Order: sequence, then C-alpha cells, then structure tokens
Amino acid sequence: MKAILITISLLVSSLAMANEPARCMIKSSLGDAVIGVGSNVLTAKSNAATKCFDKHLDAYQVAKGQLPDDDAAGDIMNACVNATCL
Repeated sequence: MKAILITISLLVSSLAMANEPARCMIKSSLGDAVIGVGSNVLTAKSNAATKCFDKHLDAYQVAKGQLPDDDAAGDIMNACVNATCL
C-alpha cells in the first residue's frame, strides 16, 4: 500500500511539472542574461535566441547609428542561436 501511494505521489508531481512552462536563460555578450519561455525547452530556447538577437541588434544600432550589414547580422545571429541554455 505504501509503495502505491509513493508511486501515485510521484506521478502527480511529474504531471504538475509537465504543465509548467520551460525556461531558457542565455548569457548575453552584453553582460546580462536573456530569458526565454515556452511550452517546451526548444520553444523556450528559440524565444531566448530571438530576444538575444533583438537586444544585440538594438545595441549595434545605438553604437553605430545604423543596422548591421549581412555579415555582422549573421555573427549576431550565430552567437545567439548557438548559445547554451543555463
């Protein structure tokens, strides 16, 4: 009986955790962190990468007074997409 209660308890807690949104935090090269949220880890990472790209694009535009060329935008995109969730 005790084993059944433990099993049910574990099942209920794992189901509760499955309904929580996934989070992905990426350390930005600008010195701060960007947090993405989604229904799963891949969606959360995609959200974080998009926020990272937008943040770096804004910083580039403020610093240089213009949008980056294709090479610079590609470098920013690679840095954000290839970052690891912490």
